[in-house]
Amino acid sequence: MKVILGIIGMIVAGLLAAQFLPWWNIVVICFIAGAILNMDGWKSFLCGLVAIFLLWGLSAGWSFHHGSYIIANRMGSLLGNVGGVALMFITGLVGGLLGGLGSMTGGFFRRIF
Repeated sequence: MKVILGIIGMIVAGLLAAQFLPWWNIVVICFIAGAILNMDGWKSFLCGLVAIFLLWGLSAGWSFHHGSYIIANRMGSLLGNVGGVALMFITGLVGGLLGGLGSMTGGFFRRIF
């Protein structure tokens, strides 16, 4: 139950923070959520990974679908002829790893104190 609650909470907080704050604040949000939820390392990492992977992947997919496919295809050609859909997956994966590491760090930080 904590994992589902954490995923939904991180997605909602990430959506709200993305409107006003820089992209890297997603790590801070996941850190705080990981500290509040107090899960062990792998559960906390998985929670942050899934939440931010979904948030960034769906956001990139939404942008791709609504007109930025030209930019995505050009960026893909710069990265070695990667397609636009693969670029959306890579975007979600990078964000998911950042969120997972932030959440896991928050969980370990709480255990220290």
